[in-house]
This record gives sequence, C-alpha cells and structure tokens, in this order.
Amino acid sequence: MFEKPVKFGEILVREEVITKDQLAEVLEAQKKTRKEFGLLISQMYSIPVEVVESLYVSEVLVPSMKWSLLQKLIEKFEGSSIEPETVIENILVNISQFSSYLAVKTYYTQDSAARKKYSIVDRSEKLKRIQGKMDKLVLKLKHAESFLLFTDVQFEFVLKNQELIFSNPGFISEVRLKLLQAVKQAQ
Repeated sequence: MFEKPVKFGEILVREEVITKDQLAEVLEAQKKTRKEFGLLISQMYSIPVEVVESLYVSEVLVPSMKWSLLQKLIEKFEGSSIEPETVIENILVNISQFSSYLAVKTYYTQDSAARKKYSIVDRSEKLKRIQGKMDKLVLKLKHAESFLLFTDVQFEFVLKNQELIFSNPGFISEVRLKLLQAVKQAQ
C-alpha cells in the first residue's frame, strides 16, 4: 500500500511519455546543462510543461508526501502499541497550491588570510523545495469506515531527502492525538 515512490524518469517511461532511450538522453543532457529534468523533457521532446508537471504532482510529489507523512507518524508512535501503517488504510492528499524554489546552501567560514573574519561561502548546493497548501489531507482508517480530515494544511517538501515539513510544528502531534482517539473509539 505505502511503497516508496519510484524515480520520475521511470514513471515517464512507464506512462509512455518518453522512451528509455529518450530518458537516457535527457539524463545525459542534464549532466551537461544542469537544467531541471522536467524542463529538459519539455524542451527536447516538445511535451507541454503542464503534462510533465501534472504527472510529477500526481505520480511523484503526492506519493512522496504520503510516504514522508507515514514515516513521521511511525516515528511519533515509536514505543506505542499502535503502528500507524496497520491502522491507516490510505492517505488522500488534495494539493491546491504549490510553488517550487531553490535555496542555495550557504555557511560561514573563517577566512584564513584575515584571522577571525568570517564570510558566507556558497557551496552551490541547491536544495529544491516545494511549498504549498493541502486543501484536504484525509487519513482513511482500516476500522469502521472512519477517517480523519485535516484542511488547509501548509507544507514545505524538500526534494533532496523527500522530507515533508509542516508550517505548524505541532501538526504531527495533532494527527497522533486524533489517531489515538479514533483507535480508542473503534475498540
């Protein structure tokens, strides 16, 4: 049910948007140009950006967010008698708004020429992040046809490590509490 998502290129091949040979060409072009994968596919093979983006959201972003959320819940329930993966049947996500941006990783370093002077160093490690809002986040539970509904959930998703970060730092604790209550009611 909750499988770790596959790579986007594999999905595009599976959905017959591009061939395996075209995937290899895009990956090679990406190494040379450092352009974004989806943008290259669109440019190289005249595939509308909307098609690539739509597939990305439905086949990569949403499953990755579900996976990350489940992992966060498993962590939160560690040591408890409840295992979220056995209680939750499905996670439904409806994303209404999102935007992606690049954050360049920087840090302070001591300049060896000028003692005790620190400067910001750009390591050119770009962290792609997606920010957005889930209109609905539904946890469908396995017992008694029940579910938990959360609305207007603000999030940020870090692509590099597939981490879902909620704007409300207490959101996972809130989900845990409601899940505990739902399980108690079902018993």
